[in-house]
Amino acid sequence: MSSSSIWPYEYLKEPHDLPRKHSNHLVCFLICPFKPQDQYDDLFDFIQDICNHVGLSIGAEVECVRADKIATPGVIHQDIWTYLQMADVIIADVTEQNGNVMLELGVAASCRDKEQVIIIRDKDDTQPVLFDISPARHLLYKRNLFGALDFRTRLEHALIHALTPAPYTPPSFDEPVPPIKLDLTSRDDHQVLLSPSVALRRQLSDGIEFGSWYVFRNSWLTVGQASYRNIHIEAELKFTELAPNVSPGDAWIGIMLRSNHFFADYGHLIYVRDDGKVMHTVPLNEYLKDTNDPPIGNLTPFTPSTPIWLSFDLRFDEVALAGNVNGVSVNLPVAKMPYTYNAGLIRVQTFRARACLRRLSVEGV
Repeated sequence: MSSSSIWPYEYLKEPHDLPRKHSNHLVCFLICPFKPQDQYDDLFDFIQDICNHVGLSIGAEVECVRADKIATPGVIHQDIWTYLQMADVIIADVTEQNGNVMLELGVAASCRDKEQVIIIRDKDDTQPVLFDISPARHLLYKRNLFGALDFRTRLEHALIHALTPAPYTPPSFDEPVPPIKLDLTSRDDHQVLLSPSVALRRQLSDGIEFGSWYVFRNSWLTVGQASYRNIHIEAELKFTELAPNVSPGDAWIGIMLRSNHFFADYGHLIYVRDDGKVMHTVPLNEYLKDTNDPPIGNLTPFTPSTPIWLSFDLRFDEVALAGNVNGVSVNLPVAKMPYTYNAGLIRVQTFRARACLRRLSVEGV
């Protein structure tokens, strides 16, 4: 057995492949003790159930994996380092500060963003919280009450938030820096736009076509992985094709600012439906939005079968999210918003439709 099999320093210099059953398979790696067996098997079963429920809500298969359940051949230490490096989300139970758990959590802290690591702990644990991990968010549970509604709800929300960039891939490019001006009719300009590997994306003569008809989680482009706060964005996009048998008004394309998730609950979205209505979302807190999206105005005439280019000109600053979409005015004062995300991704998004993005520019304000 090589020393790098046990010591992760050399092994983690390069990304490694994680076993996936299919393109929509996400992995939650659970770090916890194995004994007492009944206690931690109950925890494992509970986390598996949570993962299944979260998977249904985001349209994916979310599998919970624990080190003693890894069935791949080879050295167990290498498998553990691979899962710590490449799992889409990590849950660590630090109850009683088990030595193996704390080592693996330390390895995760060295190569993963804190948003992708969820720390849980038994509320009755008599051990003091370690200084080195005390700044990280802890979710507390009561032993034998894993299914308590409050803990379950908070863990589900934390998992959904952590799965934002899933499937996880280590950064491998330089972030674009505003001002950014992209002409997507050129093949040289589209590399700074990221999208899920399983979603449609192809170069057309008049821009980049993208989107997923059936899996909303895969139906977007982002301007790199950077978070932006006060920005001015201009973009031109159009419908290219609606999903089969879509109901009128059900499909849409739009732009989400300060996005923290592919769900509209996690950002500020301005979008145009296939019936020409311009709408916006209303976040209520860091997890929820108003279920009724208010209208902003109507584009007339408008038919997606003969699509027109939609010109989004949006500015988000400390005062308002304002601008226009093909002349329909947008003016949403921050002071009247129930909740405002501090910063987030720029996300060009579709729902039950494919779209073509022709031009995009971003500058700070």
